Amino acid sequence: MIVDEYNMGWAMRCLREAKAELSIAKSTPSLASNLALEAARKAREAIYYSLGSPTFIRMAIEDAISSNETIKDPILKFLIEIERAMQDIAYPNNVNEAIITADKIVNIASKIVKLLSGEEE
Repeated sequence: MIVDEYNMGWAMRCLREAKAELSIAKSTPSLASNLALEAARKAREAIYYSLGSPTFIRMAIEDAISSNETIKDPILKFLIEIERAMQDIAYPNNVNEAIITADKIVNIASKIVKLLSGEEE
């Protein structure tokens, strides 16, 4: 395991909650948009916790976005893309697109958490 047990525990909790909210979003059209966004937010948090300090990671992302410089670090580029996808979910063209995007983020988060926790697929 790369990250301490405390952060990995939070990562797994956030991921479980993200999966549950996404499942409800898929089956409850009236709540789908809000729940898709919450699922994606929790999946994003799972990624942040699995990488270490969510506060530090948020600050690094905000600094990188506000600097308008070319980002060379592939992990930081990936995290910025997640932030951009979050905007697509927050302001979707339609609810189905929001659910699809949230589902992708949850699946990516699941793979990252499993990889960094040492769990088998």
